[in-house]
Amino acid sequence: MPPRKHVYGKRARPAFALSSIFSSRSSPEKPEGLREDEDDDVASTVAQLGFLAISNDDNIKPRVERPGHRRALSSKDGNIQLEKPVLVHTKKEKLKNEEIVVHPLDIDTENVVEEAVELVVVIPSKARKARLELFPTPPPEIEEDPGIKADLEDADPHIQPLLSLSNHSHSPQNFTTWSQTLEPFFIISKIAEASYGEVYRLSLSSPHPTFTSTDESVLKILALKPLPSDEKKSKSQVKREANMSSISIVLSETQLLKRLTEIPGFTNYRALHILQGRPSSAFITAWKEWNKFKPTGEKSAFPDPSRKANYSEEQLWAVIEMQDAGTDVEKLQELGHECLSTVEGVWDIFWQVALAVGKGEELAAFEHRDLHLGNICVKIGKKSRRKGNKKLGFTGLETTIIDYTLSRAEMPFTRPISSHSNTSSNTAISASTTLSQQVDSKVEIAYLDLSNSEHNDVFTGDATNEYQYDIYRYMRNAVYFSNALHDYSTNTAEADATGRSWRGFHPQTNLVWLHFVLKKLLTGMGEYAEQGELQQILGKLEGLLNINTIPREGFASVRDLIVLALGEGWLDEVDVVGEPVSPIALPGPVEKKKGRV
Repeated sequence: MPPRKHVYGKRARPAFALSSIFSSRSSPEKPEGLREDEDDDVASTVAQLGFLAISNDDNIKPRVERPGHRRALSSKDGNIQLEKPVLVHTKKEKLKNEEIVVHPLDIDTENVVEEAVELVVVIPSKARKARLELFPTPPPEIEEDPGIKADLEDADPHIQPLLSLSNHSHSPQNFTTWSQTLEPFFIISKIAEASYGEVYRLSLSSPHPTFTSTDESVLKILALKPLPSDEKKSKSQVKREANMSSISIVLSETQLLKRLTEIPGFTNYRALHILQGRPSSAFITAWKEWNKFKPTGEKSAFPDPSRKANYSEEQLWAVIEMQDAGTDVEKLQELGHECLSTVEGVWDIFWQVALAVGKGEELAAFEHRDLHLGNICVKIGKKSRRKGNKKLGFTGLETTIIDYTLSRAEMPFTRPISSHSNTSSNTAISASTTLSQQVDSKVEIAYLDLSNSEHNDVFTGDATNEYQYDIYRYMRNAVYFSNALHDYSTNTAEADATGRSWRGFHPQTNLVWLHFVLKKLLTGMGEYAEQGELQQILGKLEGLLNINTIPREGFASVRDLIVLALGEGWLDEVDVVGEPVSPIALPGPVEKKKGRV
């Protein structure tokens, strides 16, 4: 699968009236290089964690500082923009591409164990931070309108699973009618092409008293494959449908977006729109403008929407709406942006990504499975003052992980809407028969089964000029053998005998992708970056994430990497937990003062 560029992500208020705003695992292994007398304590710490268990802000109790309590090294929350501190560089030399030897780690084991067991990863609600204490008990549930439920059950079974997630409508909207609700307020522009779809940005056309720049959205527009039929199709029709999305793929990605949206560093999901008909004139114009400036060989992979032969009035579309998360790192590297040329910029981006993935592992047994630089977006904000012992926040960068087309995560269990639900072999969540088999386990798994022959192209790319293609193969090796270098293609019988599959949780794939992310960031940083403490740590990280040695005992997930970073003092717990949130006190009744009237 070729590298893709994406520019989309974060949530705020609805961008327009029809939008809807979204409403402990352990790796009991020890990091390589620990002293023998530390093994049992650290392994026990990792097994308990404890430190990466997900909890709500309102369940967190104030931490009590003990005498002599060890606090780790200097600091950032993945979603807070902070001021660059003054660094004292110990050396200045060019970054060398030599192998880094990771020496035994000097860890104060007793205090590390104490801190790790206590530490809880808080996932503050990105939209409700200031209101967490207003509702100590859940608000009463609103009963579903029987008429709406009946309409949904009577809908076309082919698209019913998607309509169930599209809470603004219970039947497809006309594409042009929907587009006309946007055009008075927004400029529609195409900005990228993604997996099976195109990405458009909505930018305010002029100042508006109701909307602000935070209302601006990005739309991932996916043409849906028609139902299978026995009718013979022309070559051009077969080619067009090859770029369309199956219901199951869209359903899986949308479920993942909704599941992960509350985790800092993940895409802010807004809504799913189901449309029907040919694209509107506004989107046709945006498509033509984007395509016009593309050189030969880089023109759109999708057919010209202005040609009636390409899309009929019966064509169904899924539009995933998200808040804009900025520009992807791949594009920033192409532009030579200065934020990627410094050690501090690389440090902030890498650790924000790692913390988001680590929290995703703990909350939802999450694997991204496609974490190239085009799927990491950055917003360049104002720097703010760093506080306390924080070791992140040297820049004003805010990082967001996007595109979960290939991702895997556990979902809260929900029963299928009705017996009419669509069935598919691609994802566990898309078929009612699969769901019914999981009633006892109370868990659904959203994932794309990459063992299906239709996804073979993911693993067949030529890595001669792009290392990313090797990463997909390393990831597959890790899934089946827990060894990124144990070749799957020459050991398929052995792989089948393992009983492992893409449905399972294999967090070592996240380490494989972090290896790639760090390698690319360091390469893009340039050889003249100033050397210092951060550069030395990044060098150690590069050695730890060497593809020849991951995963290994004690180092099999991003969670394990974060444990190690806390123990070494590379991160402080405030970087992981985030700044404390002050509850808002509701005003009480006004008391009448005694005295003269």
